[in-house]
Amino acid sequence: MTACLTFPFQLTRSSLSCLNGPPGRRINNHWTDCNGQGPYPHGAKCEYTCRLGYGIVSGSRTRFCRNGAWTGSPLVCGGGTTCRSPPTVLNTIRRGCYPRYEQGEVCRYSCRPGYSRVFGSTSKVCRYGSWVGTDLVCRYTATLSCSSAPPLRTWSYMYGCYVPYTHGKTCHFGCRSGYPQTGSRSRTCRNGVWTGTPLTCVAPYW
Repeated sequence: MTACLTFPFQLTRSSLSCLNGPPGRRINNHWTDCNGQGPYPHGAKCEYTCRLGYGIVSGSRTRFCRNGAWTGSPLVCGGGTTCRSPPTVLNTIRRGCYPRYEQGEVCRYSCRPGYSRVFGSTSKVCRYGSWVGTDLVCRYTATLSCSSAPPLRTWSYMYGCYVPYTHGKTCHFGCRSGYPQTGSRSRTCRNGVWTGTPLTCVAPYW
């Protein structure tokens, strides 16, 4: 009779190799010391460079095999000295860049009034034909101020209300003594808009 003896064992992640070369398409860049055929031992290094006339847009020039996976991200190379029109980013205002968009041109982004930055870059740079920088993400957080006081109708007056007309500020209105009135006697600034309706004073007939 044959007996099979079993022993506990553990495969440590530090012993894992990378089966293939780092993922990513070889567009406008080339390998320097890795041919894309594995396996590569833990700790192996692959280096990249852009072809002549191209420059680095993003990504890693050096990547290492660590526990069966490659560090970093694929190298992206771009060519040319100008960029297309910069992207329009939702809820932002773009400033500081104009056609032609030359190499090194910087477009700056800021959140629209009533919006606040959540994450992302406040600028994008033209590098070798591509815009570099993550999109700015803005979230609606308004409390907008009102740009001016509520309009006054004939025979009416306003009191208790002064600049600046910030969110939550209330203006009060009245009519001359003896004048019938319709509309709102008070109006409040809510996110840049006045609540209520204008107070209308009707001149009495004598």
